[in-house]
Amino acid sequence: MEQEPDDARINELEFIPMEQIIDVLTEKLTEDVSNEFIESIAESIYEDLRKSYESYAKELFITRNAEMNKSKKSFAELQCFVNSTYSKILLFNKTNEFIGESSSQAFKDLQSRLNKHLLRTLATDIVNELISFFNEELLSENISHEARTKIINKLDVEFKNDFLKLNDSLNSNEVKTFIDELDECAVKIDMMIKKIDSKKEKSILSEHQQSLLLQLNECQDSILCLHILVLLVFQMVHHHMLHASGKFVPQILQFLQKDTNDEIYQLIKQCQDYVLQFKATKDDQAKLDIKTKLNESIGHCKQLLNDFIAKKLSLRIVENK
Repeated sequence: MEQEPDDARINELEFIPMEQIIDVLTEKLTEDVSNEFIESIAESIYEDLRKSYESYAKELFITRNAEMNKSKKSFAELQCFVNSTYSKILLFNKTNEFIGESSSQAFKDLQSRLNKHLLRTLATDIVNELISFFNEELLSENISHEARTKIINKLDVEFKNDFLKLNDSLNSNEVKTFIDELDECAVKIDMMIKKIDSKKEKSILSEHQQSLLLQLNECQDSILCLHILVLLVFQMVHHHMLHASGKFVPQILQFLQKDTNDEIYQLIKQCQDYVLQFKATKDDQAKLDIKTKLNESIGHCKQLLNDFIAKKLSLRIVENK
């Protein structure tokens, strides 16, 4: 069935009937004005009012459509976003698997928690963008799994089931399950998902490390600096990029202890101790003193890290053979 043009639909908008205009005029004019005169006025202004109404409706329709189109991505933009985020998810998941290879149960648990974090953030971003594209309204970042399910159930049967499986995969602990379901969805909607080779992987790692370094050198919040520092040092030591929020910092530091240059590790550990003291202290003056020490330690960390980079020194401990 052919869809009618927007202009045709606007022209079909119902305007108020002539009788309603006559009633309004009768109410507003004095009693000595004849009905015939009121009717002639109504007839003379009716067409102009109708045209003004249609013009306003058309302007409103175009404005709202423009706002929606500005917010929504084109298919090409959507494909670019999905591929870029997908590539990062692959590398972040590779890091999580690397952490889980440890014999320590604590680090296996850390892998599981990092998987959940990756699914709740970047993977969810992809699902929201895909559903928004095939839905008439944009999805909020904090939309629940149940709310997404209701929206998906309104989509075309052609790809509804695949989107439901993709949405359900966000509640699993396995990032690979999400990746597999995304591949299936991509086939259904004719979206090309590009696999990454070693050259592309190296490029993404380099860009991510440079981004972290830039964020670190520009950051003025000492607690956020510590978070960025830990992510950056992890990548420089293990050559894996890590997706983790600030709450993971203590566990990541434990993982770094064995393989990281002791000087920079002890400095970062000292920063972490100051952060814990700062959060635990109620006294304002004590908080101020701790914050001063934290800022100084963060400054030393930044300087030491930049020195290592400038001299092309490794942050990883080289074990004696």
